[in-house]
Amino acid sequence: MSEVVVGPRTTVASEAVLEVRDLSRIYITKTGQSVVAIWNLSMTLWRGKVLSLVGPSGCGKSTLLRVLAGLDRDYAGTIRWATQQGRPATATVFQVDSLFPWLTIEGNIDLPLRVRGLQRGARAQRIDRYLTLVGLDAFRKAYPHELSGGMRQRAAVARALAVEPLVLLMDEPFAALDAQTRLVMQQELLRILGEVGPTVLYVTHDLEEALTLGHQVALMSGRPGRIREVRDLDFGSREDVMAIRARPQFADLVKELWQGLAAEVGTTLQ
Repeated sequence: MSEVVVGPRTTVASEAVLEVRDLSRIYITKTGQSVVAIWNLSMTLWRGKVLSLVGPSGCGKSTLLRVLAGLDRDYAGTIRWATQQGRPATATVFQVDSLFPWLTIEGNIDLPLRVRGLQRGARAQRIDRYLTLVGLDAFRKAYPHELSGGMRQRAAVARALAVEPLVLLMDEPFAALDAQTRLVMQQELLRILGEVGPTVLYVTHDLEEALTLGHQVALMSGRPGRIREVRDLDFGSREDVMAIRARPQFADLVKELWQGLAAEVGTTLQ
């Protein structure tokens, strides 16, 4: 395997925010069996771009996110980050909102900023900016249980963006929402990403969602997970979800990627 890298983060090319090379992760079960979750996975995240990641269940998507989030350091391979300049490497938006129920929406966004040592004035500016960005300024004093599912996820997005990470990790953030709310949230996310321009790794099982939100889409193989192919996406304007999906090449690419994904699912089942 490649060298294990868990030390200081090194600098990469100015436009590449993150480079992963030959990443492998092997788990040892309680019975002593080896499970290879990821093997020789390589990928690059480019500044200000959204990379949508799709693949069959169990292919290692969650393992990859755990490694990038710093929650799992028992891996082989090389992970190189761009210069951080005091910014955290990542922040994560999960499938469920994961807000603290005893804190207001404002308090939820404030907490990670306090943990990072920001002064009160700087924290207040960021809270104002990102609550306004996601359209929740009027609900800053509300508690999570008082908001709809879509509003809670917007709050979770605001909390993650407020720490201004190098890479925003999004782990199927709209999977728990109903179909109509998911479309609304995809539209909202397009707007938010267009205004802020963060670098995003977006994990989803929904091919249409992947193509709608991403500048690129990466298809993972069945376990052990690796990047099978990466496609650049250009559907013109990224301002309207339905306009993107109405383009003829959109349906063609969904079909083509589904064929590749179905082949990987079949391999996994075998």
